[in-house]
Amino acid sequence: MRFVALLPGLLAVVHQCSAAPSAIPNGEQLRPNSAIAPQAGMQSTSPLTPSTVAARNLVPPITAANAWRLWLNGAAQAVMTPEENALKIEILAINGDSTHISPFTTDLDLKADTIYTISFRAKADQPRDISIFAEDTTNKGIGLNKTFALSPEWKTVQLTFTTNQNVKPNKNTLEFWVGQKTGILWIADVTLIENVASIPPQTKSAQTKPVTAATYAQAEPEQAVKAKDATHEVGATPITDPRSLVLDFIQEAQQLAATITDVDAKANVLRDIAVAQAQAGETAAAQKNLVASQENAVKIADVMAQSVVLRDIAAHQAQIGDLANARQSFVLSRTSAEQIKDLSPKVVTLSDLAAAQDKAGDAPGAAQTVEVKRQTIQAARDAAMLNADAYQKAAALATITAALAESGDVVTAQQIAGQINGAINPSFGYQKSVALASIASAQAKVRNVAKAQETTQEIINDYQKSLAFWNISAAQAKVNDRARAMQTAAQVPDAGIKSVAYQNVAAALAQGGDVEGAKQAVGAIADGFRKALALQQIASAQAQAGNITGAQETFKLITDPELKEDALLSIAVAQAKAGDIVAARGTINQITSAWTKIATLTSIAGLLAQAIKPTQAVITPSAQKASEETISVKAGEILLSGAILSFNPATHQLVLSATQFALPNGKTGSITPAKPKTVVVTAQTFVHYQGDSQNQNAALDKVALPQTRMQAVGLDSGAGVPLSAREIVILR
Repeated sequence: MRFVALLPGLLAVVHQCSAAPSAIPNGEQLRPNSAIAPQAGMQSTSPLTPSTVAARNLVPPITAANAWRLWLNGAAQAVMTPEENALKIEILAINGDSTHISPFTTDLDLKADTIYTISFRAKADQPRDISIFAEDTTNKGIGLNKTFALSPEWKTVQLTFTTNQNVKPNKNTLEFWVGQKTGILWIADVTLIENVASIPPQTKSAQTKPVTAATYAQAEPEQAVKAKDATHEVGATPITDPRSLVLDFIQEAQQLAATITDVDAKANVLRDIAVAQAQAGETAAAQKNLVASQENAVKIADVMAQSVVLRDIAAHQAQIGDLANARQSFVLSRTSAEQIKDLSPKVVTLSDLAAAQDKAGDAPGAAQTVEVKRQTIQAARDAAMLNADAYQKAAALATITAALAESGDVVTAQQIAGQINGAINPSFGYQKSVALASIASAQAKVRNVAKAQETTQEIINDYQKSLAFWNISAAQAKVNDRARAMQTAAQVPDAGIKSVAYQNVAAALAQGGDVEGAKQAVGAIADGFRKALALQQIASAQAQAGNITGAQETFKLITDPELKEDALLSIAVAQAKAGDIVAARGTINQITSAWTKIATLTSIAGLLAQAIKPTQAVITPSAQKASEETISVKAGEILLSGAILSFNPATHQLVLSATQFALPNGKTGSITPAKPKTVVVTAQTFVHYQGDSQNQNAALDKVALPQTRMQAVGLDSGAGVPLSAREIVILR
């Protein structure tokens, strides 16, 4: 038997039917090897042609009653409900086989040996993978088997495939495998159309790059590509006017941006162009593009994506001195963030926004955002405690813990996790595992590996333990501890997450210069896509380090088209940085994704602009304020600046949302996003108001209120260890 969730969210028990998703060996479905070597019948993505656009959609609307159903098997638990124009799938429990939770539609009328184009939009409450698969009535694949990575932002995926001989008229099933991990995801706008006009045979070099909204690429007409290449022929013209070259790169990016119609992509590329213009001294043009970017951003359907883009726009507006528009963009960003329905992404988005506002000098705006975050968490806690159902209360507390941990508030997260008592009911143990995994991951991300390992020992659920080990291994790799990172990754119980762990280890080691160790980690990756992604990250790290030849060699090992283009971006920028503009231009001409090409052009333009004029530090209002108020920093100490989150007079400890730091050697910097830091106040701590360093005149129990700005200096014992303050300044 199997369980099928009928819209809207009703559970029904039906007998196993012939169109049920096939069960394949555990782990194999996480990412088919076609991501590296395409299977028979799979083709590279290609743009929609007029004939395909006019074709009939062969799948029913995603929210049509009873058209899409949810298949559950074994201990897997999930609920599927319509939400606006999308399907919301809340995955409550998994059993190690991603195919055992599958939204599907059946009785599709397809033909053998035929090219089809499928597209859909999807997002998730946290980074995760999903797979799409098509089969006949005997559970045999018909030519479509692909896995994609999702994030909290809407992602549009489009690809073509060719059916095989397994197709049966009116008896084919399309399904998504989503049982890789618990959480929430949304799927919308699924279309499947037959490519009426066959693609004529041609060499790969002559093919036009497809529209793949996974990177929001906008295909360029072949004639335009040829015309552009003719004007930028490799080695055609020596570089005699660097500034003109910078403006040429920016102009080309601006022209390319005009071809993009997706509002999300448009907002992002216009922002990137504006940044390059600001670096080139074209402030008025940059301001204009940022306003245009904002106009597109407010039209983005996904409120979280909208908030993030608006936040970034505001930060750049503040940097060029357009403070009025910056404040407006920040307000719009917060308004969007308040509309996010799921707690964890909402809290993280608000935390990041407050940090950006503080860095830009908008202290009042940052304080308002922090208050919205506080009210959001408090409302969730109040609702959880009023829940009469003990299991649901535990689940709600686990969600709150995860939200706090992911936003950096590990101390409060640990307090709430302690309220989930796994001893009362065995089923609560899973919820406590969710909470503890979030805490361990947060501890690892601030490089408190010992504490993260200690927390992980309390986790009883293998999947949640896998998430913790994954983040611990990444933290170890970031400090070039190759042996321990590989050892921790090997301990990951879940096969899919193990591949992700090794991929993250490879990326971190490569960034740290340990390319040999990174390649060793790649060799341990079983998942095809993750292996390709790791290679792309290694190539990019090599390029950033100036090892262009090494990056080009690694690039040859990447077969995924989108990942190849990401690597080309890094190589082109490295070539430009080395002064070889001709080679950089040749690399740019290999990139056919509009968004990637714009990112490359603007990156190089900004790089060249900084090289042809004296470097000028951009000092935001908050950084200027901090520099004027800095207290002395002695050898072995660190100075932290930020806003007070909480103060406990009983323990003489406060939690500071640190946004800036200063070291004894004079080095200063910003902390983005803001990091919570526990500050210990002892009898020897000198506490005073700003401007009155001669008198200890500030009583913390009266002035240490939430959002009060302060500075603390003391012995630097490292991340995750409380700062024992020698001196505290309360800023007025």
